Order: sequence, then structure tokens, then C-alpha cells
Amino acid sequence: MNVSATTIDSQGMLKLHSKELEKWEWVQLLKEELKHLEEYVKVKEDEVAHVSRLLEDAVKAVDKWQVLVKDIYANLDLEYCETVSDHVDHASSDSMK
Repeated sequence: MNVSATTIDSQGMLKLHSKELEKWEWVQLLKEELKHLEEYVKVKEDEVAHVSRLLEDAVKAVDKWQVLVKDIYANLDLEYCETVSDHVDHASSDSMK
């Protein structure tokens, strides 16, 4: 038997099986459900990308705000504390003076 003839026969059999499967209603329902799930996944991926962009923008805005606050503190000759504990430590050392 010729190898190419066997390959063609195998490919023909696959096409035949695919056509027969397409006739079954449950196969059509599963394909439709798969299509809806793929669309749902795409929507969710778009939502995740949107939320990620929003979070990145928020982080950048907070960073800019912090620079402005540090500038204000410097203009008022005050020391800007990075954390609450820094602020508490600084306040307690000032009260001891």
C-alpha cells in the first residue's frame, strides 16, 4: 500500500468523522457553549487589563502626590516622615527637647 494513499485515506476518514459529528445536536451545543466561554474569557481578560491600567495610573498619581507633599513640607521647613512609625519617633524625640 502506498504511504500517500494511506495518508489521504486517513485524512478522508477524519473529514468523514468530523462531518458525522457535526450532525449530532450535542456536538453543536458543546461548540456553541465553547464559543460563548471563549467570548466570556476575552471579556474578562479585557476587564483585567483595564483594571491593571487603572491601578498603574493610581500608583503614579499617589507617587506624584507624595512628591508634592514632600515639596510642601520642605517649603515649610518641616521633615516629611515616610511611615507612621517615623512620625511617632520624630514626635517623641521633639517632645524630649
